[in-house]
Amino acid sequence: MIRRHRSSSAFTLIELIAVLVILAIIAGMVVPSMRGFAVGNATEAAAQRIVVLARYARTEAINEGQTYRLNFDVNAGNYWLTLSNAGVYQDISGDYGEHFALGQGTTLRTDLQPQSDGTYVTFQPTGRTDPVHIWITDKLGKELEVACTSSTELYRILSPQEMTR
Repeated sequence: MIRRHRSSSAFTLIELIAVLVILAIIAGMVVPSMRGFAVGNATEAAAQRIVVLARYARTEAINEGQTYRLNFDVNAGNYWLTLSNAGVYQDISGDYGEHFALGQGTTLRTDLQPQSDGTYVTFQPTGRTDPVHIWITDKLGKELEVACTSSTELYRILSPQEMTR
């Protein structure tokens, strides 16, 4: 009778448990740092969205010869575009007509003076707009600033060195 020696290339239960424990420890160290990453990304996305909406409103105001507004509800953390139709401002249609909301714990403030019909930036058919500074702060205290420093400039996210606080 010939005996064959079986070679086992499988892992033992102890080895599998050890690998799972190591992975759990690594995940426990990485996940808390990812929380700040996600919060920061939401703030960056909101700032970029405001820049995109402002540039869209300026372009459309020039192309259509109509006045647009970028509206802010700083208490609710919402912002959206409206279009003047015979002097009455109405929400626009399409992707840019959505009411955008900041994430939970994120705040928005501007240096705009609230008007009787809201807080907003106006985009004229001439290409001119209201100069403004907009600050977006996340729940971890990270702040981004979107600004248009003159009536003929484009909106942009300021670098940390340019921020006015």
